Amino acid sequence: MSCMGLTMSWPTTNESKGKYQKLTCSKEMPWKLYLDSRRRVRGTRGDTDTDFAIQLPYPITVSGKCFVDVCLVPNSFYTIRADCDRIYITEGLTITPRIATIAHGQYNVYELRDQIVIALNANKIISGQYACTYVDATNRYVVSIANGVAGDIFSIWMEEGLRLSGNQWMGVVSMTADDTSSANRACGFLDGTTMDGTHIAPAIAPNAPDVQPYKQLFLRSNLGGG
Repeated sequence: MSCMGLTMSWPTTNESKGKYQKLTCSKEMPWKLYLDSRRRVRGTRGDTDTDFAIQLPYPITVSGKCFVDVCLVPNSFYTIRADCDRIYITEGLTITPRIATIAHGQYNVYELRDQIVIALNANKIISGQYACTYVDATNRYVVSIANGVAGDIFSIWMEEGLRLSGNQWMGVVSMTADDTSSANRACGFLDGTTMDGTHIAPAIAPNAPDVQPYKQLFLRSNLGGG
């Protein structure tokens, strides 16, 4: 479950009278008010982790400066999106090319593994069924064929191969060397030309899967005079 949290700070002393809290400026340690979307009032505002309302247990009056100290935002970007949802694959003795499309969503390595299987088995040409395993020890995906027969072969095109020889796919799908819209980075299908498998031998991804699409998010605010 995703959630968003804010921490608001101000230098204060406090005077407590009943259920009323008065906060005034001083040189003492600052007070902090923590807002957590999981503690929101249900049914108010948008009632979501990004649009919510809270209810304080008692009123708070602040004199002096009050500012947002910390903002915690979950990484909720999709792993697979419209610009990175394709697996480029050729199959069978005829080396027939096709695009396997992974459903858009936010996935961990195990959830992405299952989505790879669904995508590869949709409109497949081989007789067997595709299977995919995530190997913890090596941090790699392994793609294989279950219940296959002779002639069940496949090649998944790596990102490097697509960029060097992508013109072979021009008649299949619209793409450029700079924009393949592939899911190769997320799946760990990067280095080399292709990863090849048969009904006997599996194909091992050359790279580790990368299911976190964005590593850094820079925010700038003028709140608090910063």
